[in-house]
Amino acid sequence: MFGVSNQRRYALALPPVVIVFVLLIMQVWSDEGGLELVVGSAAWLYGGSVVVWTVCTALAIRRMRWGWLLLLTAPVVFGPALLYGLLLAVCASGNCL
Repeated sequence: MFGVSNQRRYALALPPVVIVFVLLIMQVWSDEGGLELVVGSAAWLYGGSVVVWTVCTALAIRRMRWGWLLLLTAPVVFGPALLYGLLLAVCASGNCL
């Protein structure tokens, strides 16, 4: 399709999927799950992986029209940040734990 080999086509999908598995493993190994991932000692690694995931997913969607890649991987990548944002919103309203 469009002169791109199958090996190269799937190489675009590999980095986002690997990042998702690494983030899942990091959440399982961390003491507090996603919260520690976002604000803990590995926050720089989480932020960097989100940037790399975003670029690779955007390239895969743009070149190969793989919207499914975004739908399957976005909840895992943005889940910890969303939960942290919800925790901050609850604490700001005075209902902190």
